[in-house]
Amino acid sequence: MTTHADRSALYAVLQEVLGSRPADTLMEMIPQSEQLATKSDLEVTTTVLRSEMREMRRKLKTEMSDLRVELRTDMAELRADLKGDMSEIRADIRSQTRTFVVTQTATVFGVAGLVVAIQQLL
Repeated sequence: MTTHADRSALYAVLQEVLGSRPADTLMEMIPQSEQLATKSDLEVTTTVLRSEMREMRRKLKTEMSDLRVELRTDMAELRADLKGDMSEIRADIRSQTRTFVVTQTATVFGVAGLVVAIQQLL
C-alpha cells in the first residue's frame, strides 16, 4: 500500500525531472492507493461482465428468434393477401374482357348492318 510519504517522495522526484506543473498534473492523475484495483477485483469484474454478456447474448438470440417467427408469419399473411388480391384482379379483368368483346362484337355487327342498309338504299 502506498503511504503519504511514498507519494511525497514520488512528487519530489517528478518535480525535479519534469518541473512543478507537469508533476502536479501527473500526481492528480494517479489515484490514491485505496482507489487502485487488485487482480482479484479485476477477476470479479471480468466474471461479472462475462456473465452479463452471456445473458445479453441469450436475450438477443431469443429476441431475434421471436422476430424471425413474427416475420415469417407476416410474410405468409402478405402472400395469402396478395394471392387473394391477384385472384380478384384476374376475375375483374376476365369480366371486363368479356364485356369488351361483347360490346365490340355488337358494334361491328351494328356497323355492318348500317353498311348493308346503306348499300341497299343506293
